[in-house]
Amino acid sequence: MTVMSKRELSRQDRRRRILEAARHLVEQQGAAGLSMRALAASVGISAVTAYAIFGSKAGILRAIVEEDRARFAVMMDRAGVGHGIDSIFRLLTLACDLYRDKESFYRAVFQQYFSAGGVEIREILDPGRHRLWHGIVSGMADEGLFAIPVDPHLLTSQLENIFLAAHMRWCLRGTGVDLLEQEIGLGFAMLVKAIAIPEHQAYLGSLIERFGDRLLASAAALPVEGPGPPAGQG
Repeated sequence: MTVMSKRELSRQDRRRRILEAARHLVEQQGAAGLSMRALAASVGISAVTAYAIFGSKAGILRAIVEEDRARFAVMMDRAGVGHGIDSIFRLLTLACDLYRDKESFYRAVFQQYFSAGGVEIREILDPGRHRLWHGIVSGMADEGLFAIPVDPHLLTSQLENIFLAAHMRWCLRGTGVDLLEQEIGLGFAMLVKAIAIPEHQAYLGSLIERFGDRLLASAAALPVEGPGPPAGQG
């Protein structure tokens, strides 16, 4: 593809096309395979122009994340996600709906996130995710939904541990988003039930049963892996 001049392609259009190409490259080659040279070639601009607009590969990834965060904020607003005991579960469903739309892209992003070279991705994703979940947890605490004093930062960190552990298994197994949602939902429900006020115990118990049943059904449909090598071998 020939290199287009600035007159032929506006800065805004170049930016949009670069981000679209970046998403495609991440889907096809993983986040580690994203390069400014490949992006420039696919869009039909010079690498210098790509650097001028975004500054670096990390700048492109950050721009994609910001786009998706803006989209997610609209989804939250439309869904009316506020606080309440079910707010974290509605938030989880919305996040998984976002994944379903671009599953191969998000899986590739998290594969890079968990890799040794995923520092940039983690620096981009972690602060925003923590702020979002912390806001939800703080609202729940302010509403008096917990039976014991809870530090919102500590509870947020525990929810994130469940969230990220499930994502790591999602990346390793190559399973679908439905299984990911059930696994995270079950972990969230078990954790919140342990500290929730009595009025919400029955509801959270029903979530544990529902997520657990769906998780078992989904797991039963997965191929059975053979046993590993005997101890001391392999």
